[in-house]
Amino acid sequence: MVPPSADKRKDRRLDKKLVLRVAPDGGQSQVSPSWTIVTSKNISAGGVLFTYDKRLNEGTPLTFQIHFPEKTIDCSGVVYRSSPSALEPLVNIAAKLQGLGRGDREFIERYPL
Repeated sequence: MVPPSADKRKDRRLDKKLVLRVAPDGGQSQVSPSWTIVTSKNISAGGVLFTYDKRLNEGTPLTFQIHFPEKTIDCSGVVYRSSPSALEPLVNIAAKLQGLGRGDREFIERYPL
């Protein structure tokens, strides 16, 4: 049995502020009026936490560009959780990342803390 306070994440989390471009419609367009630039609070190969200017429903499809200093990773995701931010009116969005290629997943997993 796992203690209630134990971290259930299976992927190593990076507490890094990275620039993300996110489109809440899940569209694959490189130029979209729905793209918003945000900053991550933390990221792992399994998901990302960021603040956003509006609440998104659980299950909302997302499209991401994650900008690391060395490279940009394009992937998709889905909203896992949405909760109020201390920086009202912003909202904390937790999203599961999907569509990462093996190389991109390994890049995130091995990225320096």
